[in-house]
Amino acid sequence: ASEQLHEYVTNAHLVTKVEDLINAGVYELYFGDLLAANGLLVLGEIAGAMSAWRAATQDAERDAAILGLYELLQSSEGSLRNKLLLLPMKIEYIRLIEAG
Repeated sequence: ASEQLHEYVTNAHLVTKVEDLINAGVYELYFGDLLAANGLLVLGEIAGAMSAWRAATQDAERDAAILGLYELLQSSEGSLRNKLLLLPMKIEYIRLIEAG
């Protein structure tokens, strides 16, 4: 959708959050043993969080699913959000990658 999906958050920021999820999934594929050893596996949680988006058949449903995913990632109580924050803190390879 070309209109802003969230009243206070730009679509560009929403895209950044989805990119963070994609990156976390790729990190797990490459560094799965390190993530598992640190309790930071994310692919299962990402799959669960994306189920509403995959099931959506209309643009409005997809938009709502993206907003739901964003809200999940913003929740301070959400384990997925916390894992994304901990990845570069606990895994040196990821810290180096994200530092550019």
